[in-house]
Amino acid sequence: MPFSSAPLTSIAGIPYGPEDRPTLVLDLVGPYPLPDRPLPTVIRVTGGGWAEENRAHMTVNRLGIRFLAEAGFLAAAISVRLSWQAPFPAQIHDVKAAIRWLRAHTGDFPIDPDRIGILGDSAGGHLAALAALTGDNPDLEGDSGSPGYSSQVQAAIAISAHSDFLNLGDIGTDRPPPPVPVRFARDLHGAEDTLSQLFGGPLAERKDLMRLASPIHHIHRAAPPFLIIHGTRDETVPFQQGERLHRALEKVGATTTFIPVEGGYHNLRDDPNLPYSGEVWDSVGEQTIAFFHRHLH
Repeated sequence: MPFSSAPLTSIAGIPYGPEDRPTLVLDLVGPYPLPDRPLPTVIRVTGGGWAEENRAHMTVNRLGIRFLAEAGFLAAAISVRLSWQAPFPAQIHDVKAAIRWLRAHTGDFPIDPDRIGILGDSAGGHLAALAALTGDNPDLEGDSGSPGYSSQVQAAIAISAHSDFLNLGDIGTDRPPPPVPVRFARDLHGAEDTLSQLFGGPLAERKDLMRLASPIHHIHRAAPPFLIIHGTRDETVPFQQGERLHRALEKVGATTTFIPVEGGYHNLRDDPNLPYSGEVWDSVGEQTIAFFHRHLH
């Protein structure tokens, strides 16, 4: 699916948080000119292990905000505080503040407050899933900005995402864990350091916070529709994380679609050294657009 040459409206670096948090900004991309009617709006959350922020790549790839805008959505790429800047729950506080900001500014931009979706992969997928399952939950709202507005979303996509930090193994699943390339052993051993930074200390002392951060512990029947995508050989986030989230949503009667990418690593490709592009990402992009059209239009 080639990129369109249609002109787009792009507004970068819009502050959405309080003045003492200047890093909380978002980029908006939509049709040109922006229409008078409200548009279904999709928030794109970055990955990067909760520690790296780069909104630029969210403009150009198959899950980027330009791609979403060309499909008729108003799309927002957001920055959130990183784990080395502030531990969890700062990250989900900021995601929810961005959702509230959109609802607070429907008079300034063509945002439909009743049709907001969220999308993320890896760490961004975790935050997207958590936000979708905890809309208006006072335990996770925070004070990042735009109080008084709802943080609920109407559809969510989580790709290669953690769902249960208290159970990162393969216990209780039908599929055995895939063999992991030797060259990734160091990355896996570093996973605990990544999570320790996210949760602000030794994991053994952060169980309550890890549970609060786990989407699977917030499942409810009124959850918005979910699309969950996960590579079966994911060397970074076990495949069972996506599988369990789908099963838990299915069990309570929520709307959920699960797409396992057979042989896919964290990048959804059959070689973990390849970039996050190629035919599989073209397919994911098409599935993303179809999902949001189905549930937001």
